[in-house]
Parts: sequence; C-alpha cells; structure tokens
Amino acid sequence: MSNTTVTYYPYVEVKLANGSAFNIYSGTPVTASAQPASAVKWKPRDANAGYASYYDGTGWVQRIDVRTLTLAQLQKLCIGMAQQSYESAMDELTTGYTPSEKQSWAHQMTEATLVLSGGESALISTLAQARGQTVMSLAQKIVSKGTTLSSASTAALATLQKARTQINAATSIEGLPVLTLDALRNGLL
Repeated sequence: MSNTTVTYYPYVEVKLANGSAFNIYSGTPVTASAQPASAVKWKPRDANAGYASYYDGTGWVQRIDVRTLTLAQLQKLCIGMAQQSYESAMDELTTGYTPSEKQSWAHQMTEATLVLSGGESALISTLAQARGQTVMSLAQKIVSKGTTLSSASTAALATLQKARTQINAATSIEGLPVLTLDALRNGLL
C-alpha cells in the first residue's frame, strides 16, 4: 500500500479587533498524506500586492487584504455593507412590481386618499373596474399597502442612517460592525 502525498494549501483564520474573521491563505503549501485541517487541495492564484487569497468554503477569492486596511477604509466597507443591506430590504419590500408601477404608487396613494375622504378618482375607478373590486375597497387596500410600505421603508432607512452614524463615529476598529467576505467580494471599497 503506497503512502501518496498531496500538496495542500492551508489558510489561517485572521480576526480583526471588531470580531470579523477571514480564512486567508498562509502562503506556504504543505505536503501530506492526509488533508490537514484548514487546508484545501486547490491552489490559490498568486495575489497582487495589497491583496490576499481568502478561502470562502468552496474556493479562493482574491481581494484586498483586510489586515492592511486603515480605519477609514474599514469604515467605507462597513457603510457599503449597510447600504447593500438597505437596498436588499427595499428590494424585498417591492419585489414583484415593475419600476413603472412603483413610480405610480405616490399618485395611487394620493388618489386613494381622495376617494376615502369622499372624492372621486378616475384612476382608482379604472383600476377597481379592471380588478373587479369596488372603488372603496381598492382605495382602502392601496392606502393600507402604502402605509405598510412607508412604515417598513422608514424603518429600513432609519436602520441605515443609524448604522452610518455609528460607523462614522467609530474611533477604532472595535467600534465597527463585523465585516463579511461578501463586502470585500462586492468591491465595496
């Protein structure tokens, strides 16, 4: 029985002071007959100066080396993550609607509010007829959905602005939120 050796490419967990953790190629391949913990068979590409090879659980990703980033650069990354989180939340709230339909929402709300206050609206009447609903029930539905969307989008915006304020106020890495490899992967710096 032969004892075949294989070259493995180890990574080390690098932790930042704020709790962020990244698996970064150690730079020294090892040859072994059994796969060591925290090592893979796939060789990472040579990283350019200032970059590192990160193992993401399925392969290597070359991105800027977090170990060399300044507080200002880390803050920029964190703000980018907060903005992406906000955009994702907004996309989730409005999924299934076309951009032009979304543009009509403010007008629909105005017209639905007019109907609920006793006025008439050709827009709401036409939409209600197309849906087979009464004008009043459609107006109530539009206002209800609009209010729910407004509350949820306000909460998401408040979360974004709070995150920005906290990130900008940080005087050390410890004061920043935990970074993810996706923040680096998405080029937020």
